[in-house]
Formats: sequence, structure tokens, C-alpha cells
Amino acid sequence: MIATTGKIAYLTFDDGPLAYTPYLLRILHQLKVRGTFFVIGDSSARGRKIYRTIIRDGHAIGNHTYSHQTETIYRSKRHFLRDFKRLEELLFRYTGKKTKLYRFPGGTNNMESVRHGGGKKMMASIMRHLARKGYVNIDWTIDSGDSVRPRPSREQIINKVLKAASGKSRIIVLFHDFSMLSIQALPAIVAELRKQGYQFRILSRRSYRYQIAL
Repeated sequence: MIATTGKIAYLTFDDGPLAYTPYLLRILHQLKVRGTFFVIGDSSARGRKIYRTIIRDGHAIGNHTYSHQTETIYRSKRHFLRDFKRLEELLFRYTGKKTKLYRFPGGTNNMESVRHGGGKKMMASIMRHLARKGYVNIDWTIDSGDSVRPRPSREQIINKVLKAASGKSRIIVLFHDFSMLSIQALPAIVAELRKQGYQFRILSRRSYRYQIAL
């Protein structure tokens, strides 16, 4: 693990490429902040361009499965790994890069795997399999709440993240590309976290990481 001093914030963004992702990338560029994108599969011209922009701008990229269809990927270990590999191959084809980072749709401890497949036993087996191949599973320590319904306001997202960050030295914040409100909240969140002494980093195999217990 990389030795770091001071307070470190890792901003993560799930479920892209989506229509708002280019705007999110522009905001991060303006803020001079790099993040970590846990992406899904999109072989369209737009999707390919977004993958390349993520890499070009110095962000980290992680595997969030190709389809993100929990009713399919959580049917069995075999179904999950097939979908996982499909995205891995797509990313390498269009970016020339391989990633060893991944995040389960819904996080490590999710109810969808119980509803559709083998639950905790299956999840543990998937993680052991991928760990043997050098992959690192990373969840989050702070959920911005931008995916809940009814959708929160920009102010609620800001307040939730800043309140949860108080007193912490390492935070991994979960956002989603589909939430324009969370994207609009980013400048205020970044500004306040900087005031609190946070530096912004991207996740890697050697960085701080957190996994929700099964």
C-alpha cells in the first residue's frame, strides 16, 4: 500500500458511460481533481470516447461488470465472471489498458446476490477467484445517497458527504454518473474537503481500500 500522509479523499463514480459522464469529466478537469470510474459496457462511439477520455485525463478505471444486470450476473459465479471478462476485454480493446480494480454492482454485501443467486457464499467464492488473479475489490466508506428514491437535492448530497467525512483521515465517496445533482454538488464538496485538508487521489491496487463485510 502506498504510504501517504494527511487526509486523502477518493471520489468514485459508478455506472457510466452515460449521457452526463462527459459533463462530469469536464467538471473534474476544472476542479483539478482525478477520480475513479467503475464503468459498465458501452461499445458505442460515445462509450469508446468516454473510456479513452477517462484514461487520458489521468483518472482510474475499474470493472463494474459489462451489463450491470443483477438478475443475470448474480445467478451464479459463472454468470458473473463471464460478464466481468466481457467488460475486461472491451476496455482493453478500446483503451489498450487493463485494470485490476473492480466493484460489485450494489457493493460486496448486496441483496441482489441473495435474491438471484448464491448470496454470500457465491460472493466470497467470486472474490477469492479474482484475488488469486490479482484483482482488488473496492467498496466505499461514504455513500452520497444520489441513487436513493426519492432523489435527494444538491444540498442534501453536499451535507451528507461532508457530515460523513468529518473526523476521517481516509474516505472513499460513492457517486453515480446518472445523477446531475451530485455532479453539480461536486464543486462545493471538493472546495469544503480541501478546506478540511483533504487531498484527492485515485484508487489503485496499492492505495487505501475498503470492503464492506459479507
